[in-house]
Amino acid sequence: MSPRWRQIALLECKLGRMNTPTSSAPALPLTLADLTINICTVDRPEPLRAALQSLVDTTPPGPTLQLLLNEASPDTWPAVESLVQQWKGPVNVIRIEERLPVTASHQAALDAVQTPLVNFMGDDDLVFADRFTDAIEMFNTVPDLKMLGSWCERIGGDFDHPIRKGKMDIGPVTLQEWESYRASSTPVQYCFPAVIFDTAAAREVGGFEDRFGSAMDAAITGYIGRLWPSLTQTERRFGFRIHDGSDSSKNFSHQFERYEYFEECLRALDQGRAEPTYEEFQSAVAAKPWLRRKAHERKVRSRHMFRRAGAALVDSRRGDALKYGLQSLVNWPPQFFSKLREQRGRE
Repeated sequence: MSPRWRQIALLECKLGRMNTPTSSAPALPLTLADLTINICTVDRPEPLRAALQSLVDTTPPGPTLQLLLNEASPDTWPAVESLVQQWKGPVNVIRIEERLPVTASHQAALDAVQTPLVNFMGDDDLVFADRFTDAIEMFNTVPDLKMLGSWCERIGGDFDHPIRKGKMDIGPVTLQEWESYRASSTPVQYCFPAVIFDTAAAREVGGFEDRFGSAMDAAITGYIGRLWPSLTQTERRFGFRIHDGSDSSKNFSHQFERYEYFEECLRALDQGRAEPTYEEFQSAVAAKPWLRRKAHERKVRSRHMFRRAGAALVDSRRGDALKYGLQSLVNWPPQFFSKLREQRGRE
């Protein structure tokens, strides 16, 4: 069956939110046709081609494919057009003529979704096998489930022949574990590109907010996880690419600060306080003793260097992996060993 095409031209530099009202829950059971798989891309034709190829190869008929081309280069569409034509379901293409920040582009994508469920896959990630059929079944089976993550594998190397090294076994796998997150004000966190959201819930918590910057993904999952049941698939059918060139790697300290700001907002809500502004959060951090702030900076640097070591390892740059790993160890040994244990995954 040929895909149903619908071209959406969005020519404004700045897009306002559509203020879509929260819809009532759809009648069960959900099907694959109730899912949108969205990919926001800027100017990475080859990674996007590989990501789409993995989806075309593994996704059963039914879901909507939504591509948001955020000031994409002229090479982007020719690289993926034939794959889009192979998609066995509806296709939405959103074209942004002047580049939007990451929060605005994802919010524009969320505003355009017309299905009860949505996944925001990265344009350089891969799907190894069908995970969506089982996901739909979980949404149908678990009452009021609003968010479903997945354990993942870290990938690097060539886009057509990825290297798999390291596991990202993040997220609660039982409702009891999810409840323990809530009891301790611990944000429910996932590998964001693997998360499937209830669309109405994502809109109800505010979507992708500018105040959280590049930590917008952690904020939306944390807010949803605070309010509604959230679970995790454990089959590791998703590959998350890590590399030094990503925005999250280049701006790690800023992103982590915004994440800590979100954590403080979550604590405030759980304690019945108003959420602080970002400026108030920064003032509180600056007021902490000098030694405590310096220790925290070393912890963050250790975490950043460990990430860079992992990116180097999956790209077979062993010298860089050793260099960054040693820097992580020297800056804060407990952080280094904690992250090292995470790579073994959960069983």
